[in-house]
Amino acid sequence: SFKFGIEDRIQCPSGKVTYNRRFDYILSLNIPLNQATNKDQLEAFQKRKAEAESEGKQIAAGEVVRPRVPLEACLASYSAPEEVMDFYSTALKSKTTATKTTGLTSFPDYLVLHMRKFVMEDGWVPKKLDVYIDVPDTIDISHMRSKGLQPGEELLPESAGDGEAEMTRLVANENIVSQLLCMGFSQTLCEKAAINTSNVGVEEAMNWLLAHMDDPDVPVSHESQNATVSVDQSKVETLISFGFQE
Repeated sequence: SFKFGIEDRIQCPSGKVTYNRRFDYILSLNIPLNQATNKDQLEAFQKRKAEAESEGKQIAAGEVVRPRVPLEACLASYSAPEEVMDFYSTALKSKTTATKTTGLTSFPDYLVLHMRKFVMEDGWVPKKLDVYIDVPDTIDISHMRSKGLQPGEELLPESAGDGEAEMTRLVANENIVSQLLCMGFSQTLCEKAAINTSNVGVEEAMNWLLAHMDDPDVPVSHESQNATVSVDQSKVETLISFGFQE
């Protein structure tokens, strides 16, 4: 089986936590270029490349030096704490910056890894990283196991009294909405996805959106109801780069 469980632990400044769980079939990993093991060679290559370009020359393909990043660094990056901006805390009754860590609740028989070689540049233009990933013969991911709610931890309240009113005051994160818009979804759907995932991140909003596309209360624009469906291949490739199947 390829199926495994993922758990996001989010802690707000109040010290209280919430756990979000989901299942997946592909472990999608960022590539931390700052963890490259050949930084000295890269710096020397960049100098040679700059000198060659200043003279109107090109570096031969066989002389190109690419970053070499250990797979262990990619796995560590997946589990590393990250900040969540505009997270709505039901304990503080306001938006704040929370800390998120991600772990695995179960392990599959076969683990499929997706390396995120596409990153977004200015203007939300996808760029493919030219990088090597050094993969060892044996991989130990036992340190990635999520332990769930721990003794002494207190869960965030599911609601803070007038939950509906507070949800309406939660504003969708503009960065999340912008990235979803680039994939061809409507403004309303993108904002709804960001709000319902508490602005945790693009991947979480995307997962929510895809899981709720058929919900009757999910608004659909008038144009999309009458328009002929067409597929933008560039947007399909962008979705694939996030780990989704074509």
